[in-house]
Amino acid sequence: MLTGAADDARRDPARSPRWLLVAAIMGSVVAVALRVLAVASAGPLWRDEAGSASTAAVATFAGLWARQPLDSFPLLWQLVLRAWTTVLWNDGDVAIRTLGLVIGVAVVPALWWTSRSLGVLPIASLAAAATPLLVVWSGVQNRAYGLGSVLLALLVGAVWRVVQRASPGRVALAALIALLAVHTTYHLPVMLAAVLAGAVAVGLARRDRRLIAVAAGIGIGCAASLLLYAGVLERTRGYAKMVYGRVTPESILHGLRLALDPGGTVGVAALTATVALCAWAAIAALRGRGAGAHDERPDVVAAGRPGADAADAVLFAATAGVVAAGALVPFLLYLSFLEQPWYYPGVVLVVAIALDVVLQRGVLPRAVRTGGDVLVVAILVLVVVPAAKAVTQRHSNLDLVAAYLKEHARPGDLIVVYPWHYGVSFDRYYDGEVPFMTVPDVADHSFHRFDQLEGLMRDPERIKPGFRRIHQTLQAGGGVWLVGAPPDEVLPQFPVPPVPSDDDPWSWSDNRYTVLAGLQLRWVLQQSAPHASTVPPLTERAVRDYENAPVTLYSVQPR
Repeated sequence: MLTGAADDARRDPARSPRWLLVAAIMGSVVAVALRVLAVASAGPLWRDEAGSASTAAVATFAGLWARQPLDSFPLLWQLVLRAWTTVLWNDGDVAIRTLGLVIGVAVVPALWWTSRSLGVLPIASLAAAATPLLVVWSGVQNRAYGLGSVLLALLVGAVWRVVQRASPGRVALAALIALLAVHTTYHLPVMLAAVLAGAVAVGLARRDRRLIAVAAGIGIGCAASLLLYAGVLERTRGYAKMVYGRVTPESILHGLRLALDPGGTVGVAALTATVALCAWAAIAALRGRGAGAHDERPDVVAAGRPGADAADAVLFAATAGVVAAGALVPFLLYLSFLEQPWYYPGVVLVVAIALDVVLQRGVLPRAVRTGGDVLVVAILVLVVVPAAKAVTQRHSNLDLVAAYLKEHARPGDLIVVYPWHYGVSFDRYYDGEVPFMTVPDVADHSFHRFDQLEGLMRDPERIKPGFRRIHQTLQAGGGVWLVGAPPDEVLPQFPVPPVPSDDDPWSWSDNRYTVLAGLQLRWVLQQSAPHASTVPPLTERAVRDYENAPVTLYSVQPR
């Protein structure tokens, strides 16, 4: 496969300048170094990672399948993680972080293989791979997004090789990678559709019915395979209402800006400009097929009229980039989940690969292409320092909190973790004798038990025993160690949440309910404990906002 890709690249008369090759090699080194740095700095597993590790460790496959409605991914990632933690190594932090590093680094050779298949060098794609978005959120974390990025990078190259020559071996490889991709995250079917749209665009331009049929067959086959999750997704919809948000095009843009931090505003502008350039390039590639479709003479290429292979590469990649960006917005609107940075790596990766093809495969005049490459390399250089700073943050401080409370909490005390999501990672690291509970008081902390939260929301009385337990602990002379920060506001009386309505999905908001539970907790502490002392930060290192919990000791008498 690699030999074929190299042969295809050599047939392209446009040769990459040496400085561009040096830049690609240096970009690869930077991308790998950032991932090593991120893993070395990550610290403990944060709650989503800890939940994945717990799910992968269940005793039977039936137990693993039973958790699927409450998991965020199709089955492939859990199977990979299960094999790594039970067969190849163990479920300790070092083992899991090593798996994250292996997968995170794998995106670099995947980008090289795809780029060389397309006859270009990975410049923009490596610049994207050096951003914290792809280093952390879709790189080294113990989540399916890293594996999804690797498979997506390979998918673009594999489908392009089918566009070049739809041999049985190439079709089989593309179909296999596509199948693995759609069973990694639920976002990747959208990216698969975008990549296949690129193949269909070339097929239409060539009037190649066989290529169109092959692309359609891969898409239909992958879609059919997802019927495996029909029952799972139906049950998931019952819990998904708890994480719904008021999603609008403006909020999606805001989420993308946050995902591309540092420099999110510039990143959004660059991504928007690239998508517009891809749209223009796709049209130019179609014109190029007519102007010089089979003319490989250097003077024709230099004049901006690429040969057939180059025109097809630009049409394929540019179409994929435009469709990926265009399809993501309606997908996220349909999903209606609160925006998270890990929703965006796929579109960034596909658009970056497309930019490399547009700049290096001859559609633009040579001066413009060179200027674009220089700009991308400059961005790669400029992103290194802020990216290095961003990836050195700890993912959580709850391992330190757990160790501190094991040493300092006394018999008769109670540990209260707020919000309840923090209980997943706290449970992984805490092995002290003093009991802990969460607010809201979810019973199982091995993973995110939205089913148990639903039960609490349906019956407001079920949350009261937990608050009585806090009050009784304080009145008995014990201390309550609060892990987390509920709202500061103290209401005049104990707030009682309304029972959500099945006719109003927004009434099931986990965020709203958890905030109200925090107000309840604050009221109980205010009424029961006149003394509060805050524990100094347990680390001087920066910790990500997603899981950076302060610790406060509440008691009736000073301690």
